[in-house]
Amino acid sequence: MTTSAETVARGLEGINVTATKLCRIDGQKGELVYSGYDIYDLADNSTFEETAFLLWNQRLPSSAELEALHATLRSERGLDEPVERILRELYAVVRPMRTLEIAVEVIGAIDPKSSDLTSPQLRHTAARLTANLTLYFFMRSSSFPISSRAISTRWSRGS
Repeated sequence: MTTSAETVARGLEGINVTATKLCRIDGQKGELVYSGYDIYDLADNSTFEETAFLLWNQRLPSSAELEALHATLRSERGLDEPVERILRELYAVVRPMRTLEIAVEVIGAIDPKSSDLTSPQLRHTAARLTANLTLYFFMRSSSFPISSRAISTRWSRGS
């Protein structure tokens, strides 16, 4: 019988997968840092939209950029009929993360430009997914059977 002195790492524990400016995780210290900002500072001091902008641009937005992002997200609200139908059927019986995975697949499948990997199209896709997946959270938190268009209209008045 041969024995080995090698230690086998389980999962990705202790494995450095890649270097990135976007995120740094230090599990030993309990740190999660996005583009230089500690997650706790972001949670306490920034909005969802500011954090999305930070992840997309590696910096926080100016007031004008934040307002432009709000306008973009408002314009992308409202689920396509197949996506809304799927979410309505799945949200009560399928785990939320699995439901969102399926919704992302369907949104990509029905988008004729989903294979366009240019920067403008990727930003459009990110805004669309952000707006629509946020609607899913609102749908889960609110009384059904209101439509995503009604949610979008109600949400737009509040933002």
